[in-house]
Amino acid sequence: MMSLLDAAWLFVIYSFLGWCAEVVFAAITLKQFVNRGFLNGPVCPIYGFGLVAVDLLLAPLRGHWLLLFLACVAVTTLIELITGVVLEKLFHEKWWDYSNYRFNFKGYICPQFSLLWGFACMVVIKWLQPATVRLIRAIPNPESTIFVSILLVVFAVDFLLTLRSVLRLRVRMEELHRIENALHSVSDTIGEGLFDGVYMAREKLTSEKAEQLRHRLVTRANESYAELEQRYHEILSHISPINSRIIKAFPNIQRGRYRQTTASIRAAYEQRRQAHKARKQSKKNPKA
Repeated sequence: MMSLLDAAWLFVIYSFLGWCAEVVFAAITLKQFVNRGFLNGPVCPIYGFGLVAVDLLLAPLRGHWLLLFLACVAVTTLIELITGVVLEKLFHEKWWDYSNYRFNFKGYICPQFSLLWGFACMVVIKWLQPATVRLIRAIPNPESTIFVSILLVVFAVDFLLTLRSVLRLRVRMEELHRIENALHSVSDTIGEGLFDGVYMAREKLTSEKAEQLRHRLVTRANESYAELEQRYHEILSHISPINSRIIKAFPNIQRGRYRQTTASIRAAYEQRRQAHKARKQSKKNPKA
């Protein structure tokens, strides 16, 4: 029977192992290190929550291989589906997308990964978990309780800070996206003003009157453009390292409607990072 202390430890351990698996997967596919966790620390809580939930729900099936496997597939698929839908509702964008896989369901889930998650969960429940529980129970109390409690508090603080930053990121991305559309609209207005001035000068108005009209249109458009651009850069200047990391950790966000927005965010953050690095270097070597 799993105790509350066992569940707490398993949540921490599986969250860390899930993060390790994501980093390895990113290293193989992207050939670079990417912190794929939602949180800042080296953890992916969805793995911890998912595996603990699977074990609590499916412990009676541990002796039935086929039933255990099918149940693991069903539960993990449901967790992935719910998580994907909730994240898209919050951000209006998929954080992962299986649309390129056959028989996928709206890009949230696909049988290929569902079978993989099911197999992985079965391995964990059948072999990894019993050994892990024995190791956990070998840690004396109250040290075990104190240590895992500290880790859970750290997780909770990290989660709250990340959630606040992510919700702010959503608002900023929406505003940046609106400004980008407005900038395109102003650019069109400037172009149309130039065209109208030339057309009217040729057709009806004198060159002087057409030039005056064109000048007024272009001046107003330029003023609007300058205001929008200033606000755009002001928002980019407040993008936090957490915001930049989240965008990097979930590449699918960079391929949707916010493609230009996320590219601007990453470029702005990289520029600030390089400038900060240069300032630190100049302080170390003032004569350079």
